[in-house]
Amino acid sequence: MKIKGKVNQYVNKNGNIVFVYSLECDAKELKQYKDVQGVNYKEHEDTKLPLYWTMRPANVGDTLHKTTKGNFQVYADLEEQTKRFTSKVEDHSAKFEAIKQWAGFSKHEIAMMMMKA
Repeated sequence: MKIKGKVNQYVNKNGNIVFVYSLECDAKELKQYKDVQGVNYKEHEDTKLPLYWTMRPANVGDTLHKTTKGNFQVYADLEEQTKRFTSKVEDHSAKFEAIKQWAGFSKHEIAMMMMKA
């Protein structure tokens, strides 16, 4: 069972952000999910896909697993998250180098200016 997409987010009565996602699953997974959710099971009114609520942000494609306590929890694809993070670091490093070359400042001088801003 995987996260198909984010449907909504809201702040609950306790002030916590709740994320609502639609799920992609086969018939066996859907039956298991419905059984666990019971009266709390909900479907998206347009797509009829099952909905999952969580206070943890998730990404499209993250996998939902049944825990030993009997509920469901998202397990993020750490390899994909590492790729995204690495890509962002490389992008920012390239921008940093471009600023350094264009402005003629050292890395230390740029860092000091950024800290003052």
